[in-house]
Amino acid sequence: MKILRYVHYLLVTAVFIAIAVVGSRCRLHHIPENEMAMQPALSPKTFRISRVFHGKKEELTRGVIVLFKDPGQLMEPKLCFSRVVAVEGDALAIVDSNVFVSGTKVDEPYVREKGNMGTIPEIIIPRGCVFVLNDHRPMNWDSRQFGPLPLRLIEGKIQ
Repeated sequence: MKILRYVHYLLVTAVFIAIAVVGSRCRLHHIPENEMAMQPALSPKTFRISRVFHGKKEELTRGVIVLFKDPGQLMEPKLCFSRVVAVEGDALAIVDSNVFVSGTKVDEPYVREKGNMGTIPEIIIPRGCVFVLNDHRPMNWDSRQFGPLPLRLIEGKIQ
């Protein structure tokens, strides 16, 4: 009986320590039922862990899914999910629904449906910003509408 009580005490203590350590660096997010923009990478009605973003550009690389405050609703920010396709200093262009970074066509095996993205002439991603696109491209609330995303609006990186 004493052994069970001791094991229980150790488990409870370990859980509290894990919550304290992980809670300061990670957050749990519910993927809303209507979140279709990042399927199949993020399935609706599931939970994903995000690592807190500390504003350091070195933390973000192409291909990472980020959680960010909707730039169009800064008074009551809604959180959105998108994939980073270009980082500061990159030359980005979209031609016939194909993404080019620094003149090289980006292989995007995660894209579910390209749809008609049209053409975006080459732009240089400004300092302190990234360019994000949804995996399900017809769901188009991403950098095609609001432009390069400031790092200050990014809340976390999805694990």
